[in-house]
Amino acid sequence: MAYRQTDKVAARLAVKRRSILDAAQGLVAEGGFAAVQMTEVAKKAGVATGTLYRYFSSKEALCRQVFREVSTREMGMLAEIASGDEPARERLTKVLRTFAGRAVRGRRLSYALLA
Repeated sequence: MAYRQTDKVAARLAVKRRSILDAAQGLVAEGGFAAVQMTEVAKKAGVATGTLYRYFSSKEALCRQVFREVSTREMGMLAEIASGDEPARERLTKVLRTFAGRAVRGRRLSYALLA
């Protein structure tokens, strides 16, 4: 009989994957993608280094997922502001101010996403 993952196991794996992604994102925010070292990600996530490779095939795959999630979140936030009911000029001003403000507060992460 084939192994069927229970909801409890799936939830535990999802939490572990999330902690890995959060740890990697924290490292990117501190020093850019060059700062992402698998041993450091594992340490921050509270898992063994080998465990990372159960979730991501390589450092590149992990970094791609971090990039995808962060850029999707940021673009979603800006798209929500842009879809408001205000005149276009006001929406554009809000989008630019929000983008610039977030970029200033998270300089390294912003640079890593743009570089």
